[in-house]
Amino acid sequence: MLGVAGLPASVWIVLMLTLHESPRWLYNQGKEKESRKILEKIYKADEIEGEIKAMREAVEQEKQEEGLIGQTLREKMKAAFSNVAVRRGLYAGVTAQVAQQFVGINTVMYYNPTIVQFAGIASKSTALALSLVTSGLNVVESILSMLCIHKYGRRKLMLLSLIAIIICVLTLIGVFFQAATTAPPINNIDTLSFGANATCQAYLDASNVSSWNCIKYLKAECAFCASTGAM
Repeated sequence: MLGVAGLPASVWIVLMLTLHESPRWLYNQGKEKESRKILEKIYKADEIEGEIKAMREAVEQEKQEEGLIGQTLREKMKAAFSNVAVRRGLYAGVTAQVAQQFVGINTVMYYNPTIVQFAGIASKSTALALSLVTSGLNVVESILSMLCIHKYGRRKLMLLSLIAIIICVLTLIGVFFQAATTAPPINNIDTLSFGANATCQAYLDASNVSSWNCIKYLKAECAFCASTGAM
């Protein structure tokens, strides 16, 4: 899994080598010629002067605001928190990030291979491969949300996604609860007939094997459930 994640990171590094500095940053640093060259690669010839004018006005306004706010970090922080709009934006951003961590999506994504194994697919490699499907869907949905965010707005998309997450998490809770309560018990005769080399060592070392069921077998990563019942 680490190797797979390293592939897009490597592509990103190569692409970053061809990335130019921000025209706004260059203009703010007094490098107007470099800024104009980059704008010429992005905009049409008749649009460059308008972009430079807008950028000049924005930079000048930003410098004026920085002069009113102050130069030190303490002065800037004090001025920022005294602004009602900044405070509300900060509260909204922090709340959104905290809510994102508490809804459980990170847990589901992190333990996705384990969840797939609980579904009956014992092979780790297969479970990891199937988890890539979920990650791929996550990428596709992120792109779709980027395309829809200007049309429907951030608030509406966030509310709809939170409702969908609640439904999905509750569904997972129900499925796991049903799997744990209805898992058939392990059949000792069937299990021992596999032989020592193919039998779960954790099962052999357990003091109370009569309490084992298929779910406990999957948690022990034994790769099979020797039971006459259905799972």
